[in-house]
Amino acid sequence: MTNKLCKLLGIHSPIIQEPIHTLTNGKFISAVSEAGFLGFLGINAGYHVNTSADATTSASASDSTTVGDPNNYAILDTMTERNLMNEQINAALERTFRPFGVEIASAKQSPTEDPIADSLVALMRKRRITIAYFEGFGHLISTAWLKVLKDNGIRIIERINSVEEAVEEQEKGVDVLLAGQELIPAIRAKIPTAILVARGVVTAAEVKQAFAAGADGISNRLLFYTSEEALTAEAIKQQYVEATKDKLVSFKLPFGTVYSLPGKLPDNLATSTSSPAELWEQANRYQGLINGFVKGDLEAGWTDTEADVDVVTKIAPVEQQLAEVLAAIPEG
Repeated sequence: MTNKLCKLLGIHSPIIQEPIHTLTNGKFISAVSEAGFLGFLGINAGYHVNTSADATTSASASDSTTVGDPNNYAILDTMTERNLMNEQINAALERTFRPFGVEIASAKQSPTEDPIADSLVALMRKRRITIAYFEGFGHLISTAWLKVLKDNGIRIIERINSVEEAVEEQEKGVDVLLAGQELIPAIRAKIPTAILVARGVVTAAEVKQAFAAGADGISNRLLFYTSEEALTAEAIKQQYVEATKDKLVSFKLPFGTVYSLPGKLPDNLATSTSSPAELWEQANRYQGLINGFVKGDLEAGWTDTEADVDVVTKIAPVEQQLAEVLAAIPEG
């Protein structure tokens, strides 16, 4: 396939695996990239996730039982976090020569205020990883962050929430924008920048509609995280295969609405009257996500994927899992 997004990022198919905190590692994202898509190592990739099989250093062998500092969304100190990402890059490069990216996450306006994220950019330069998914936790990328990434030869993918933000980020030099499907026609009428549909596009009909509206690619989580290669617990994958949309529960956390498989903790969160910030604490932050997704424990954990769970009908290699989506993408 040779559309604008594929040429820009050097990928075969215009589909990216949107990173989820702690739920990626080198082995998984290499499988994504080998299938022709664009895999991303998310924040704290490889932490306490199948470390015996994938760790090449001691970085992921922390004694910590809680992850997700509410101030910086990191787990460990700067050096250990950098080593953790480096070992997952090693694991990916052992398995693929195709492009993959790294998530750079920072709520700070300046790289000097966030040594962890800044060290990951330096690591990307050293390892010649040239694509970053920038997560600003509700803030657009600052000119300082954009300069650091650009100076290191890194292309930037960023999510925006309005046409005005799209125009602003294109003028700043962001390479690829993620936006909700409802914004695509208006954004396309304003700017030429490559646009990805952010989440929620999982059926062939939705894919065709998105590209007809002017999208250059799609971003997906649900089908990636129910693939054979995903770190998701096998029991959770099977529950997604058997689940229907009306059986999911939802609740609002500071970063948006979460759709989860039902269980003791998700059910309590869904019926709570607490604020999103309070629910974030009750959900045990990202440790709760690990408990649910990776450990398969829905008494002490929760899951987070798309609401349209009905499209998950099987557990299969990632290439097969997204075959229908890929077939719906027009050539050129």
